[in-house]
Amino acid sequence: MKYSVFITLLLLSCFSVSAQKGNYQIAFYNVENLFDTIDDPKTEDSEFLPASKAQWTDDRYEVKLENLCKVILAIGNGKGPDVLGLCEVENDKVLTDLTAMLATKKQTYRVVHFESTDPRGIDVALLYKPEKLTVLASHFIRFELPNTEWKRTRDILYVKGELPNKEVVHLYVNHFPSRREGTAESSYKRQFAASQLRQSVDSVLKTNAKANIVIMGDFNDEPTDSSMTISLGAKGNTEQSAKSGLYNCMTVLKALGQGSHNYKKEWSMLDQLIVSSAMLPAKSKVSYVSESATIYKEEWMLEQEEKYKGQPYRTYAGSKYLGGYSDHLPVYIFLKLGK
Repeated sequence: MKYSVFITLLLLSCFSVSAQKGNYQIAFYNVENLFDTIDDPKTEDSEFLPASKAQWTDDRYEVKLENLCKVILAIGNGKGPDVLGLCEVENDKVLTDLTAMLATKKQTYRVVHFESTDPRGIDVALLYKPEKLTVLASHFIRFELPNTEWKRTRDILYVKGELPNKEVVHLYVNHFPSRREGTAESSYKRQFAASQLRQSVDSVLKTNAKANIVIMGDFNDEPTDSSMTISLGAKGNTEQSAKSGLYNCMTVLKALGQGSHNYKKEWSMLDQLIVSSAMLPAKSKVSYVSESATIYKEEWMLEQEEKYKGQPYRTYAGSKYLGGYSDHLPVYIFLKLGK
């Protein structure tokens, strides 16, 4: 037992040292139902309105924005990450409000977002610092789920950008179908979403086998699940990733028993960052800083009540308002940009 603890601490120490060698931070955060307080007749947003059971008022919305800003800035040591993928955002308005509040903290972000056809109206988005990324192109990947009554789901967001060292990067932001009807029963949906993502990745790699690709999201599956390892082909070791073209940065954290989401006191590594294998060599012009993958977790982001102590301090527990941050923890990696 003592030996295992020592190894874990040693690895975590390595993560910290490695991260310091990176000069570009990419993060992802499931922000747990960032809804405005306005009724949208095109979506099922009745759960988050002032007159709803949850009593989602302007004051509570303002607290939510303040809380998210606090986390986002803290991820990047008070300045926020260079690029941030988000999921569970309702629309352009909430993103405008969020970035406006970040601007009051002297951090400027721009937004890439498209409205999806998700029944609840929750989407993915990308926030980026304009001095750290020049967006060259963006589009959504829209698909319908097979063999289900509810075919509509969240789009996959694709962004092609230029980094400060003039290298091109391909970014994907995802929020795969949930496990609500059961993990096994719903797994085919996530496998299908992963196959759609893989098709787009393959089209990029066909054009440039050494393309810089960063995939991020809440995949509602573990790094070791078939949607990730088979349908997407994101592998957890360098030898296998060289063949598949994708390396899952979070696999090592999963092996250490860590996670970004907690359900019934069990941690799951649902939020992940994946890079193309071309970014693994340290001498690449855009390289993944080895073992820099981190789950950002501070005491103030966690429940203090004994029954739920240590779990993410969320905004709601059912319809009970808690006033916390999110039911997920953010994750990030560092890249090293060469000249």
